[in-house]
Amino acid sequence: MFKERELPLWGSILSELHLTLFDVIAFLFGDADSIVRVASSRHNLLVGAMLVLSAALARNWQRHDLSVQPWLLLIPFAASLVSSTALTVLLALWWPDFRPQMLEWLPRMAGLFWMTAPLAWIYGIPFEALVERKSAARARLTALTIVSLWRVALVVRCLCVLLDIHVASAMHLVIFFGIVVAIAAIHFTRRRDRPQNIPMIAMGMAGISSTSSRSPEARVVANFTGCLSALLWIGLVPSIGLTWTSVRPEPPLQIHAGDAVRAASPGVWGASACAIGFWLMILPAAQRKQRSKTRVSNLIESGRYLDAVTFLSETDADSFPVSWVPPVETALDGWHPERLMGMMNLMPEQRGRWFAAGFETVFVEYLKQPLLYWFSDVRSAEVAELLPSVVGIRPEDATEILQQLSDMKEWLDVVGGQTERNSGRPTYESTSENKVECYVDQDGFIISWPPETNARRVIREELERRTAV
Repeated sequence: MFKERELPLWGSILSELHLTLFDVIAFLFGDADSIVRVASSRHNLLVGAMLVLSAALARNWQRHDLSVQPWLLLIPFAASLVSSTALTVLLALWWPDFRPQMLEWLPRMAGLFWMTAPLAWIYGIPFEALVERKSAARARLTALTIVSLWRVALVVRCLCVLLDIHVASAMHLVIFFGIVVAIAAIHFTRRRDRPQNIPMIAMGMAGISSTSSRSPEARVVANFTGCLSALLWIGLVPSIGLTWTSVRPEPPLQIHAGDAVRAASPGVWGASACAIGFWLMILPAAQRKQRSKTRVSNLIESGRYLDAVTFLSETDADSFPVSWVPPVETALDGWHPERLMGMMNLMPEQRGRWFAAGFETVFVEYLKQPLLYWFSDVRSAEVAELLPSVVGIRPEDATEILQQLSDMKEWLDVVGGQTERNSGRPTYESTSENKVECYVDQDGFIISWPPETNARRVIREELERRTAV
């Protein structure tokens, strides 16, 4: 089914019998003869699997504690298998003459996808150690864009070379496929009940490690995916029309018998093993920082706040990842007020230590979301008790919080005492007998403005005092 090709005159006997390292490199740049050799090699799946593993290590070595989450290394395998299978099925739907060969092409397409894995090594660059966090997030998203476009161009080239599809037809087909996959990935990984609706697929693919939905990285990702989503939806309808009106090629050519048995050369095996070995070599130092992050997270999640503070006091900032933030709010499951309050109760005694300012910064972000505490007697009392001891509240922060409170009250007056669901996850603890406060129903909907309790009065007065500082 490959287009018949003459081997280059400069090809050695070894290159005629083996898939060489040069073929693997030239494949990434779209060389036609190298594409044929890679696709017809009986070892392309195994070599590709080694390269995918190296790319998975590059993406995760400074992002996750792999001793706790080793399954993360399998995600690129699963994602590429799903994508390659979907593209093969789409190709069969678009080109009826291809359907008898579809099953034969499933492993071959997977091998082609896997052999593009070296492009993802760029995600292993420690951008966070080179520039500030927001710039690092932009650099990672730029790398993601470049790699994605490169892979699209490479798949188009492979279809043109191997199946003799016209370049315009292949481009329309692959772009349509890419748009559909991207829209689906963004849609199904977006948490609409979380702040900013950040698609986890974007942070994961770019290798962005922050878990806070209000971190500088998350804001950059939210803006990026918002623009990307708009472009994808704009391009969807034209891509459908261009794809299904594209010219189908003639019936496929037969596979060259000699191409189907080419084995990988020792150089390919060695280079693939070295790629894995390189990332494994730098893994221990980075994983020590990840293990520190995991230990603190586990202590806080289990309610052992004093032990967490003790551990933080015995370490320094260099023992944690550059993008580490206190684990009291995550992009996946939102805020955990009980963890934040538990740690903040211990912070007055830790003022001046390297981690205290980080917790105060997160506490200020919590205050900027009054829906999380203003409509709960318990939460508002906790905030009122802590607020006077927090020194990290700037006048502009206090002004913003007061403005949000005013806007919420005005909104409730306009809609007649009911507003949208709060964050999707109950954060209220009521002291009433029926366990439901009078201004929040059982589903978490706000139904009335809460009374001016002593705690709410303290919060408002303290914030008004901070605006004048």
